[in-house]
Parts: sequence; C-alpha cells; structure tokens
Amino acid sequence: SYQGHNLIYQLGTYDHERLFGRPFDLEAFNQTAKVYYMGEGEAIDALGGSDVYTNHHRDIAYAIYGRDSINQRWYRSQEVFFEVGGEGLFITDKTKGHVTSQEVIEFLITFFQANRESEEPVYPIDTSHPQLVLHLNGIVYEDPDFVWEWDWHAVQHWNHVSILGNKAPVEFFAERFGGFFDGVVLTNLFTYPTPQSEYLVFLMDDDSTIYELGDFLADADLPKNEIAYFVKGDHKIIYIHQARESDLMEVIRALTEGDILIDFSNVTKID
Repeated sequence: SYQGHNLIYQLGTYDHERLFGRPFDLEAFNQTAKVYYMGEGEAIDALGGSDVYTNHHRDIAYAIYGRDSINQRWYRSQEVFFEVGGEGLFITDKTKGHVTSQEVIEFLITFFQANRESEEPVYPIDTSHPQLVLHLNGIVYEDPDFVWEWDWHAVQHWNHVSILGNKAPVEFFAERFGGFFDGVVLTNLFTYPTPQSEYLVFLMDDDSTIYELGDFLADADLPKNEIAYFVKGDHKIIYIHQARESDLMEVIRALTEGDILIDFSNVTKID
C-alpha cells in the first residue's frame, strides 16, 4: 500500500498472495535484474485506455502519480518504486517517443550479456549517450547540459485516432470504426499537445470528465445532443454529445462510415 491506497495487481503487490498462492518476496524480486524504458516524448497513454486498467486502477494511479501526463507519472513512479524498496534501472531517452533508439538497444544488449551468466543482478552504467537518463536504485545519471526541444508536429501520428470518453462508448466506437485507421488510442485523459493522433473523437455525455477539454476546445461552439466536426491545427475532431451514456451508445450504433470518414476541408477551424 502507499499513501492509504492498496496497490492491487497490476499496480502493485497488495493481493499477490491471494492471486498467486504465496506472499510477495521483495528480496527475490530484487535479485532479478530489471530494466524499465520509456521515451520522454511518449504520447500513447495506456493508463487512460480502457483495454488495460479499470476505473478503480486509474483512480489509484492518478492519486499517487498525478494526472498531468504519462511523462509526469513515469518520473513519479520511479520515485515511489525506489522509496518502497524496489531495485532496478529506469532508462529515459529524451529524444524518442513511442520508439526505441539504437543507443538504448545497444545498452540493453550489454545489459543482457552482463546478466547472462551472473547469479547477482548486474547494472552496467554507460554515460556516453547524453540523451539517456539512467536512474539506478535512487541515483540519477544525467547530462544536465543536454537539452532536447520537441517538435510535436514532427511526431504527429497520421491516420491514427484517439477516442476520448468513458469506457463503454470508447470501446464501442473503437470496435465499430477502429479498423478504418492505422492506429487507435483509447483514453479518458486528454492533455494537449498529446495525444498526437490526426483524428480526435470526443464522446461526451453530461457526466463526462475529460481533463483539459475546456482549454483545448475553448473556441469551439460545442453542441448538445448532436455530432459536430472541427479542425484544430493538424487535428481532425469529431465531437458527439448526448445527455446520457445510453443515448450516446445509440448514436454510435447509428453512425455510418460516412459519418466518420468525412472531408474535413470545409469544416469549422478553431484556434
């Protein structure tokens, strides 16, 4: 548990004995060499999606790690991991998003080679790549002079769709129309400028709470009980509102391919 929250699987080990028949063994866990990786520009937020976590999981994670972004939670989770006794190596690449650089691949090859014959965890520290932040057992190895400015337009995911809303309508929309896109992100959390999907679908009812929505669509005339289309920068936006979630599900059920794959060249542009 942490800060009064029981860290259930898969957030932690609270129910480990019930699930696996034996208590969690921290010493054995720390005897296994571990590397965790994320690109600092990651824009695909698994916590926001409905295919991995429940609302209960999300509430716990947001309470402990914060709501601002996946990047904030990535660094906060490292602090908590080491605070409660975990051991391992976290690697962050300041120059990458949802991909892995050659420098990280080479680092991992060295890591596996070092641990192949070892009975104790081995964490080789290579500080020759200034874009990498290495966090080992509470000690951070980072080049403070390396600064990377993200060009968010350059990491735009063309013909990808981010579907934002509550679990049931998001999953239903993805099931019906996800196949028309090259990639699909399901999330109930939206923080601009991520996600970088070309298409953004907002599925709203009177009880919906999507963070930052007010700022992102502040200049849009958002309709009630209908579908609207907007363009903001490189984003093509489909906004659907109904008073109740059940009504929203019925609207999604009635949508056709033509309602989704429209010509956005003449729709309302917002700042």
